[in-house]
Amino acid sequence: MIQNKKYFMHSRANIASFFVIPPIFVILGVFMSLNAYDKTALIAGVSIMALLLIFSLWLFIARFRILDRLEFTGEGVVRHSVFGPKLTYSYVELVAAVGVYSSVFEQKKCLILTPKKLGVKVVTIDTSKRGNLSAANRLGVVFCIFDEALLDSLGERADLEWNR
Repeated sequence: MIQNKKYFMHSRANIASFFVIPPIFVILGVFMSLNAYDKTALIAGVSIMALLLIFSLWLFIARFRILDRLEFTGEGVVRHSVFGPKLTYSYVELVAAVGVYSSVFEQKKCLILTPKKLGVKVVTIDTSKRGNLSAANRLGVVFCIFDEALLDSLGERADLEWNR
């Protein structure tokens, strides 16, 4: 089994955007405060930029779960979350599929694990529109960017059902 390797649920390009977008709001807030002609405009402008910064951080961390990662153990898949609970999924209750991960930046192969209780098998994760990503998070679908060694390791498991 693959040990001691972090399998992030999002691509490196999406994770990098998390570290790029918030500083842009801070820079815009600074420029806005330099060009404010009166205190009211300064307070209003900086308040709006602060709200946008907080909203973007909440969106990335809580809704898109941009920093979540998976760990594959002998017992199951452990989903580590920054602000959410650590969840463990048994291999017996999952259906695995090699699917497609789409973002604003790229389209890549990914490994998607869908809980059997859903009765559906997810084969695409679309982070570019918010549509299917929010549903995937709500339903407990977990995914990570494709790795050949991980796929070989999981392919040997008799208790993991595959959607081929």
